[in-house]
Amino acid sequence: MHLLHLCKKHHLSWSGDGSIFKYDGAIAQARSSGAQVYSPTDSKLVIGWGGFRNDAAHSPGTFNRSQGEVQRMIQGVREFMARNP
Repeated sequence: MHLLHLCKKHHLSWSGDGSIFKYDGAIAQARSSGAQVYSPTDSKLVIGWGGFRNDAAHSPGTFNRSQGEVQRMIQGVREFMARNP
C-alpha cells in the first residue's frame, strides 16, 4: 500500500494490475529519468521484502523463516516508510 502511495504522490504509472514489483519498477523508471523517490539500495530491499512476503503468502507450508527474521523485516519496512513518507 505504501508503494502505491509513493507512485501516486509522484504521479507515476505502471501497466496492468499493481504489485510490489510493478510499483518498484515504476519508481526505478522514474529514477532513471532523474526523479528520486527512493534509492536503488532501498529498491533492493523492497524487492527482497516482496519475495519474503510472496513466500509466506503462497507457500506457507514451506515458509521457514525464524521469528527474528520476520521481526527484522517488519522493522526494516517501518524504517523504509519513515524515510520515504
